[in-house]
Amino acid sequence: MDKSIYETEKLFVTVATGIMVFAVFCSIICDFFSTSKGKMYNLVEAIIGEGDLVGSVAASITITIFLAGCMFAVKTAKKDWGNDQVIKYGLLIGAGFLTFGVSLAHFFPNGIGGAQRLSLCLMLWVVMLGSSMAAYTRRHIVLQAIRKLIPEHQQRVHAALGLVIASVFTLFLAKVGGDYAIMNFEQWLNADMKAGKFESVHIPYWAIAVAIPIGFGLTLARFCGHAIFIMKGIMEPVPTEEELKAARGEIGADADFDEFARLVEEEESEKNELESMAWKAATGIDSKKP
Repeated sequence: MDKSIYETEKLFVTVATGIMVFAVFCSIICDFFSTSKGKMYNLVEAIIGEGDLVGSVAASITITIFLAGCMFAVKTAKKDWGNDQVIKYGLLIGAGFLTFGVSLAHFFPNGIGGAQRLSLCLMLWVVMLGSSMAAYTRRHIVLQAIRKLIPEHQQRVHAALGLVIASVFTLFLAKVGGDYAIMNFEQWLNADMKAGKFESVHIPYWAIAVAIPIGFGLTLARFCGHAIFIMKGIMEPVPTEEELKAARGEIGADADFDEFARLVEEEESEKNELESMAWKAATGIDSKKP
């Protein structure tokens, strides 16, 4: 179930990040094409003086430079292409981009006001779920210097105790975030769903604030689960490379904690065998015999 939740988180974060990038990109392009006078306009005006041709000359120079940049980009991406192909596809890409920008400016003459707000709202979800995903893959920051001071036989207790302490703080943050989300939800309901919303995107505050208890709640559950697995010997105190690959899906979609347990058992068996051979070689006594 935890792996299914992780895959859902990855999908949500990927989609949310794509929406954020696209929204901000469109907002910037729309603002650029909606501006009648830019730096090129001021430069041309300073050279030839004020007149009706300033806008046309500035636009022509800007478009020419942009199309040249598109052709240069195609040339660097496709070094084996001939000049005819570079010019053709460079002009097509440039023309398509210009058409896209002009269309945005036409449909949104005052700019895309909610793009920045939407991106900020999605960013909170991405950050909170990113924290949960880092807990799943055991990528949160740990104090390596302190870990090196702990004896080998106490590593499991130390790692589990660290996760328990982190769980206490995570529980506190989840509780505070949950109270804040509930408060916003009640305000939204009491106002007949007409207040408690962002004006530019009309998203209720609680729909964004609820990311805090969800993200920290999932992180809390994973911290507690990992602490139990470490104490039982299912997980290593320090994540192994095999475990990290399994968490990232690099050794098969069916890899789970049973796979981790098998890997740990094999490693322990090999370690015990080597210790037994070393002891026998040094003392002549077989440690396996009673």
